[in-house]
Amino acid sequence: LEGTRLVYAKGYTFAEPEPVYRDIAPTTLFRMGSVSKTFCAIAAWKALADDPNVTRASKMQAILNLTQPDSSPPADPRFAEITIRHLLESNSGIDQGILRSIVDAVRKTNAPGTQPISAPTMAARIAAKDMDGEPGALLANGKRATSYGRTDYFLLGLVAAKLASAPDFEAGLKKLVLDSLEMSRTRLSRTRIEDQPADEARYHLPAITTNKSVVHDDRRLIPQQYGDDNLELFSSAGGVSAAIVDLARLCAMLSCADGNPLFSEAILSDMLSDAVAATAMGSDHGYHGFDAAKGTYPAVTCKKGGSLPGAKASFYGKTGARFVMIARNGESVDGAASVDLWTLAASVDWGDGDLFPYFGMTPLGIA
Repeated sequence: LEGTRLVYAKGYTFAEPEPVYRDIAPTTLFRMGSVSKTFCAIAAWKALADDPNVTRASKMQAILNLTQPDSSPPADPRFAEITIRHLLESNSGIDQGILRSIVDAVRKTNAPGTQPISAPTMAARIAAKDMDGEPGALLANGKRATSYGRTDYFLLGLVAAKLASAPDFEAGLKKLVLDSLEMSRTRLSRTRIEDQPADEARYHLPAITTNKSVVHDDRRLIPQQYGDDNLELFSSAGGVSAAIVDLARLCAMLSCADGNPLFSEAILSDMLSDAVAATAMGSDHGYHGFDAAKGTYPAVTCKKGGSLPGAKASFYGKTGARFVMIARNGESVDGAASVDLWTLAASVDWGDGDLFPYFGMTPLGIA
């Protein structure tokens, strides 16, 4: 990206040509892993922008009203003090390993009919757990006691969907973000190999790693990349699949001060400035959908990475200037040469063109 313009997009395939192996194109979908949190944070900010009665200081429970599986109130009284800001900034005080621990516990259950676990069931089980600490707690050194927001972003996705009057995060993301930005190549990931659409990359591990499925009721043995996790359940925390041109569109929106389809410039400034402030105060990473953000609006440098078995995605850039993003399947190969894409991109005169219309999206910044 150069500003709001898409200037280069390319897919590469180091495998047998079609029909043996499907070609990779800029429109091929890849699992985003934790880059899903960027999609979630932007959806949450859009939901807040659309509802004048809800702010970042609003309590999560005022929106979700979660209960334990037996319909009793949450086990920890501090649960009621969690705000939307706490979720966005990864400092809710909730155990951030709950998602995988609950999924793994279900894997070990022998009773039939319990897989795959649903989002409402997961939310109820989260409410039944004791918390690790106080929401928004400070450390002795003055930093925020942050813990990378996996469970936080699962709950934030529920908040965004509820505020959008959508049945789930996938529908909420479409309503809040995708339709306005003309992003037609983004959806929730499909965990099971039999559910893989033809427009998504295949995923590979260097060894034949298997486990008991968490998405098949018969607990069948599956390849790790196709059932070791429940990606539909992880949704807003790690279960989005998107084409690289859609990820580019999301990043381009961050540089769009005028004619932005999602945000006024004031809200865009607030979002990026909050991410910078939270990064400076936090003790871990994961703030407003970024691993980290630095600078002063409108020139904010931000980055995010995500990985799952057989898939990796990331972006890095400065708003108003340049972004580089990449997605790939497979795993790292020992001895493979690395390429400094940032330096390479900076060495090219990209001219005045914009590839977004080529992929069915109107140029950004048109009021």
